[in-house]
Amino acid sequence: MKKLFIIAACIATTLCSFANPATGKKKMQQTMAPTLNATVVTTGTKVIVTAISELPDAIDVTMQDEQGNEVYEGKLVKGEYAQSAVFNLEQLGEGTYSIVLQTGNDKFEKKIAINTTKQLTVE
Repeated sequence: MKKLFIIAACIATTLCSFANPATGKKKMQQTMAPTLNATVVTTGTKVIVTAISELPDAIDVTMQDEQGNEVYEGKLVKGEYAQSAVFNLEQLGEGTYSIVLQTGNDKFEKKIAINTTKQLTVE
């Protein structure tokens, strides 16, 4: 009878330790790859922003000057594959501006410099 209790206790201990998934195992953390990518092209005083996102949400677009003041805020509505927007920066003064695209946790930022001849360069 004593052997029966010892065997039953061993089996119960074995089953309990295997049935518990948290026994000494650490959870693996998955890192998600960015789902937002964009290109910024300048022609004269215009900036063409084309964004590709795997998420179905619209992309938030903001443009800020060097002091962090927002000079533009809007959304790119989700198209079939990509979203595009054309910005005419003719009215903006000389300086460096940041175009920031954001959807969910993904963020894409490009800087644009405007000089006195209204020529744009992407940094």
